[in-house]
Amino acid sequence: MASRGVYRSIYSALPDDPDFQKLTSDARLTLLVARVCGQAGPAAIFRYYPELLQAQTGLSAKRLEAALCTLEQAQWISREGVVLWIRNGLRHDPTTTLANVNHRKAVMNWLSGLPKVALIVTFCDYYSLPYPFATHPNPTRRPFESKDTDSDTDSDRNPVVVRCSTATDDSPQETNSNAVAHATESDSAPEPASKPDAAALLVEDIIAVTLAPASRPYARMLVARLPADRVRALLAETRGAVAEGRVKQTPAKLFTHLAQKALRARNGRPEARAP
Repeated sequence: MASRGVYRSIYSALPDDPDFQKLTSDARLTLLVARVCGQAGPAAIFRYYPELLQAQTGLSAKRLEAALCTLEQAQWISREGVVLWIRNGLRHDPTTTLANVNHRKAVMNWLSGLPKVALIVTFCDYYSLPYPFATHPNPTRRPFESKDTDSDTDSDRNPVVVRCSTATDDSPQETNSNAVAHATESDSAPEPASKPDAAALLVEDIIAVTLAPASRPYARMLVARLPADRVRALLAETRGAVAEGRVKQTPAKLFTHLAQKALRARNGRPEARAP
């Protein structure tokens, strides 16, 4: 039987929360799935993949994006690039507390494996944690002044730029040009010239998690042979094991072990070992 994954828990009062009940049904589903999924890690801030979240929620790409935008506008979540933060997810986790030295260490280990974006700094300021980066991503940004509050909709925070359409599958109106813009960066920032190749990004994810750049050819082979969702699931399992201190040797060896099992299951025969 497949692994049951990491145990997650939330307070039972959440469904009765008035702010939660104001959300659309798609937004409620997306919030709950994002909170309990294996990718969320110990801190409820993680690298997310829309196609994987689609599979987990059962929503179309359009409905999922509308749900995420609803959550952003209500300040339940913040996003920057490929990083998604469930605001107050860690604060209201019954099983994790930053007062516990081991829990705090697990959170810091998790943050060190995420992309170096300003949202990570905002998260650290929010919870009074040290930055996991050698240098500040934005040297001109002042430290975040955190207030001690339990509100999930506290407007005193500084979320990253949010540009969302209000359209859904059931109401296909035009994209609203007056999108929400709570910005830590200028709204006039130029868009990337071209979208990076998905396979190449996945290879870089593998290198970032395993800390083994010499295995890049193996990573390319793996991305070519396994479905992208399966590779992401292996990465999530490896990240979780690292964050929780369950890695007996190295992240690279654990990931390779998981990948080899996945390849054998898919092909029905042993695969060559990684270099």
